[in-house]
Amino acid sequence: MENEKETVVEITEIESHDFDLSALTAKNSDYVHSVTRGLLLAGKSDEEVKTILADIIPQIVAAQKTGVTARNLLGTPTEFIEGYKPKEADKNQKYTNTDPKLMILDSILLLFSLLAGLYGIMMEFNKTGVYYGLTTLILSSIVGGLALYQVYRNQLEAAQKKEKQSFWKRSRPTLFLILYMLAWVVVTSVTAFLPAVINPLLNGVTMIILAVLVFGGRYLLKRRFKIVSAMTARPRTR
Repeated sequence: MENEKETVVEITEIESHDFDLSALTAKNSDYVHSVTRGLLLAGKSDEEVKTILADIIPQIVAAQKTGVTARNLLGTPTEFIEGYKPKEADKNQKYTNTDPKLMILDSILLLFSLLAGLYGIMMEFNKTGVYYGLTTLILSSIVGGLALYQVYRNQLEAAQKKEKQSFWKRSRPTLFLILYMLAWVVVTSVTAFLPAVINPLLNGVTMIILAVLVFGGRYLLKRRFKIVSAMTARPRTR
C-alpha cells in the first residue's frame, strides 16, 4: 500500500509541475494519468517519464482537435507502456515496438511472402492450375495483415479486461473478423477479373524469388525497428 501511495504522489508531482493538462479532454487526461502511472510502475525514472510525456502530450492535443482520442492515436495505455518495458525473455532486447502501423506492415509482408512462395511452388509443379495475379496477392495480403493485427488487439484487450462485458463487446471481435473475411473474399474475387496489365500473373520462379526478397526485407525491417509480430502469443486471462 505504501508503494501505491508513493506512486500516486509521484504521478501528481510529475503531471502538475511539468505539464499543463488543461487543454486535454477528460478521457485524454485519464489516458495520460494511466500512462504515467504505468511507466512509473514499469520502473521508469521521473525524468524518463517526463521525456515520454513531453513527446506524446503535444501529439495528443493536436490529435484531439480532429476528434482522434489518445487511445486511437497511441493504442491502449497497456499497449503503449508495453513498448517501454524490458522483456524478460530477451534481456538483450531493451525495446520492442508495438506501433500499429509497423505491426500491420510486418503482417502484410509476412503474408505476401508466404502466399507468393506457396503460389510459386504450386505453379512450378502444376502448370495448368488457376492462380491469382500480383495485384490480387498484394491486396489480399493487406486485408489479411489488417485482420491479423485485429486479432492481436482483440486478444490483448481481452487479457486486460477482467470486468463482465456486454454481449456487444464480447461479439465485436468476431464481427470484425467476419467483416475482414468478407473483405478478403470480395478483394480476391473482384481483382481476379482485372486485366493482366493491372494484375500480372508472374511465373513460378519469379514468384519464389519475390517471396524470398519480401521475406528478407521483412526480416531486416523487424530487426531494425524491433517490431512485435501480431502473431506473438498474448497473455491469457485467468
